[in-house]
Amino acid sequence: MTILRGGSLAVEAPRPGVCVVYVTGLLDRALATRLAHVLEERLQPALRHVLVDLAGVDRMEPGSVPLLRTAIRVAARRRVSVHLTGAGALGAHLGVRDRQVLAEFAAFPTVPAALAVLAATHRPGHPRHPPGSR
Repeated sequence: MTILRGGSLAVEAPRPGVCVVYVTGLLDRALATRLAHVLEERLQPALRHVLVDLAGVDRMEPGSVPLLRTAIRVAARRRVSVHLTGAGALGAHLGVRDRQVLAEFAAFPTVPAALAVLAATHRPGHPRHPPGSR
């Protein structure tokens, strides 16, 4: 677990090809930057999807949301899809620019919901990436 000031990151791999990063507490610029570095460290050929769970975020520092774009760019270079989970409640507390950035991510209400969709889309005959994940 990484702890920076009022926020923390924890990482788990619930199934092959999927990594979940749990973000809790204050999402500030330092933690958003650390998130991008954690993703870069974790990216490997077998990884296909990263779920960034924001359900535990209780506050977001202005300017931290655009830094999440770095996570998208880092992952996209390696053909890994980044999806947000638990971000729905944050939208009401964000400005227009920050909501636009969050809208760039494929989003799911919870980690279990995302895992269910990802499992279903990886069955034979389904596309490699779920809708909206590119």
